[in-house]
Amino acid sequence: MTANTESADLLVPATTGTDQEATKNNAILRWKRVTNPSGPQPRPRHGHRAVNIKELMVVFGGGNEGIVDELHVYNTARRRAVVRRFAKRWRGGCAVRRWRCERDSLLGVDRAVADSPFGEHATNQWYVPATKGDVPPGCAAYGFVVDGTRILVFGGMVEYGKYSNELYELQATKWEWKKLRPKPPESGLPPCRRLGHSFTLVGDRIYLFGGLANESDDPKNNIPKYLNDLYILEIKNNQLQWEMPTTFGESPPPRESHTAVSWYDKKNKKYWLVIYGGMSGCRLGDLWLLDTDTMSWTRPRTSGPLPLPRSLHSSTLIGNRMYVFGGWVPLVMEDVVKVEKHEKEWKCTNTLACLNLETMTWEELDLDTEEENMPRARAGHCAVGIHTRLYIWSGRDGYRKAWNNQVRNCVVVRTLSAQTQPNYESSLRYGFTQ
Repeated sequence: MTANTESADLLVPATTGTDQEATKNNAILRWKRVTNPSGPQPRPRHGHRAVNIKELMVVFGGGNEGIVDELHVYNTARRRAVVRRFAKRWRGGCAVRRWRCERDSLLGVDRAVADSPFGEHATNQWYVPATKGDVPPGCAAYGFVVDGTRILVFGGMVEYGKYSNELYELQATKWEWKKLRPKPPESGLPPCRRLGHSFTLVGDRIYLFGGLANESDDPKNNIPKYLNDLYILEIKNNQLQWEMPTTFGESPPPRESHTAVSWYDKKNKKYWLVIYGGMSGCRLGDLWLLDTDTMSWTRPRTSGPLPLPRSLHSSTLIGNRMYVFGGWVPLVMEDVVKVEKHEKEWKCTNTLACLNLETMTWEELDLDTEEENMPRARAGHCAVGIHTRLYIWSGRDGYRKAWNNQVRNCVVVRTLSAQTQPNYESSLRYGFTQ
């Protein structure tokens, strides 16, 4: 795959009006390209992952003419917000040295990025932290989660046809890598090598689900096997151990390139693991919930307009809503989706869907669809939700398989926000407080 020459940039939601909580009927969502970021620009890629630590977006790995082993950090914080946030820390005449220690602790940025007391120079900036320790090989389509300032990486493709089941930790306060060796389950084998799985922090445990394995020992002779196994990684008090839990109810079918989010149901005071979409010979559009208290799988009924089945999309939780962006979808002709078991034609999409997890409703979004404001269709991108903004970066776009197999890299970072109206009652906000 070849990279195009467009410079990498970000897209963020533009907010007008007062900053109140938006509802589905009175918030106009807008994409906005984040322009002119400073610092070393990461090359475009797909199959990478991103997490956020406060206002920082941390991006690792992916594929671009081979497997990428680069780590980049983008600071999304706006200058005014940074000043307001840390002004309280500056009161009382504390020493500059103390300020810098607190700044580094809270923002996780090094002194080379933020020279001023309020970190103004760190805004809208990419940088490459100097890492040390057991630096992992590059990987794509791996698992990536953050717990405080600790980032965990599991599995993925490390070479063409060669998958991994290794676990690494990156401590972002020191940018130090460490290879971890969790204990195997008390009964059963540890997870096999895989890619395209989900790896989701739920409370203080990580849930590994599904993915794609290679049943052949020869990387050049790939025999794909779709998985639907479930593992739990205990990380509390650094007592790392895999667990193979017993579950109840019908399990989701095997799949890879799906998404999973962790949702805390305040009403019932419990965590749910939410699995959506993926690939298993054809694109999937099913939704599954795992009650992490009872370990029971359910397939909930939803209302509202269903999005197209998809894989290599992103799902991002903001408040009680799961925002699904992009991915590969079946080709729609005359509003009829081809439903063959192995569809022959598909395309990338730039559509955005929203599932209200409290009501299990796919909500219609009032989205500004002017072409100049819309991100290009893409799959294999990364997405993070920071406060009330949805950030996406890079990925690849493509054509129908029937046309050709060429892919191109999308290198924009975009954010999503809303033009709000005066009446709201939802707990979800779009945009920033001015």
